Amino acid sequence: MSLTDTLKEKLATIDGYSESLSGLQEAGDDEMVAAPRRAALIALLTPVAECAAVLAQADGSADSAEQSKIAARLSELTDGGIDSDTAMRMVGDAIGKVQSSSADAVVSGVADKLESNDAREAAFMVGANVAWAGGVSASEGAAMQSMASAFGWEIGHMQKLLGQAHG
Repeated sequence: MSLTDTLKEKLATIDGYSESLSGLQEAGDDEMVAAPRRAALIALLTPVAECAAVLAQADGSADSAEQSKIAARLSELTDGGIDSDTAMRMVGDAIGKVQSSSADAVVSGVADKLESNDAREAAFMVGANVAWAGGVSASEGAAMQSMASAFGWEIGHMQKLLGQAHG
């Protein structure tokens, strides 16, 4: 199973994700029908973007390659229902939130919004996949451990997810 398929399977545990995704696909070119479904997907995936932003920002800044990779993954998780421009705005907003708040506060908010363990795992894996691209730095590793703690995971579980995200 591909990483995208694994992530979609985990995100399906979020109430409304699958329904919004299939509804958006069914809407086709009918923007009156598609717009609210797209907005629902944006709202549902915002915590995923925030989680990824925490990890991308852990080494001091999220470079344009990291931001683009997060945005591409968000678009991919919606089968293109969230276009690249919208996904980039989501990432920019998430990075802004991390910069104006604290990583711990953002992670706590993500943990509150994503109640299922599968959804938390998916959010973590999106960020971890981006971290792998440049090699996981010590500061990113520390952020991952902090995130694992906030999500109630043992370090071994986090490491397993990190390995799966490498794909």
